[in-house]
Amino acid sequence: ESWADQADWLQPTFHECDWSEGISCIQDSAGHRIVKQVDLSNNSLVGTLPSELKLLSQLDYFKVANNSLDGPLPSSMFELATLAAVDVSNNGLSGSIPASINGSPDLSLLDLSRNIFSGSIPDNLY
Repeated sequence: ESWADQADWLQPTFHECDWSEGISCIQDSAGHRIVKQVDLSNNSLVGTLPSELKLLSQLDYFKVANNSLDGPLPSSMFELATLAAVDVSNNGLSGSIPASINGSPDLSLLDLSRNIFSGSIPDNLY
């Protein structure tokens, strides 16, 4: 692993809220901790973004700018109703921009710049 800050990351004995300082969580009324924000920018990340991001059902902020990520942008992450901000700028993400990108009704910030996406911009982004 070449991440700049990987202490406790993906450790089965740690809750995902404890994986990194870049993970912000809230506590619901039942006392469960819920991931709300992920900011792993400038962290030397490599590889692809996992489709499992959609399992972070209350995620509202996702930022992984300035890394070395590649591959496609997972369309499943835009199924998250609470997602308000996505910044994946300055990586090596490729493929087409998913048509589902406007599936998050609260999405107000989207930065896909400085990647190598191909194809046309989905009509629902105009």
